[in-house]
Amino acid sequence: MALLTLLTKMRAELGLVVSVGALQSQVAGESVGRGREVRGGTGGKIWGDAACRTCRRGWKGEARKANLEDAARRARHGFFERLAEQGVVDVVATAHTMDDQAETVLAHILRGTGIAGLAGIHPVAGCVVRPLLSFRREELREFLRAQKTTLARRRNKP
Repeated sequence: MALLTLLTKMRAELGLVVSVGALQSQVAGESVGRGREVRGGTGGKIWGDAACRTCRRGWKGEARKANLEDAARRARHGFFERLAEQGVVDVVATAHTMDDQAETVLAHILRGTGIAGLAGIHPVAGCVVRPLLSFRREELREFLRAQKTTLARRRNKP
């Protein structure tokens, strides 16, 4: 939500055309309705004219959670690459935060990583950019709360 709100606010200044891509992987408690929320719920209210691309991927038969998470990550990256290859997007921005970075590095350490794994999430990888890596999740939550307050004030003005 924070990433799309920021991109939408900055699109004219940066010359961006904002699109929303949602891969419904149904991993980590992700609900089937999430894509609908992006298309017509909260997302539709905030981003208005932003095009939305969704894809659904089931995981029947995937045995271990670690493999499932890796398979889901690969599916997301494949989805992003297809959008770029098809010319739907030039760049994919994901909302990974400093907290995600810390979790990734810790997970790599616990699995016994080498030096490469200590690097964690890269800010740019192919067509994927991660502009929020220097922000904590709580900072983004505060930003969204402030945006909600500002919108409410605007609506209530006579």
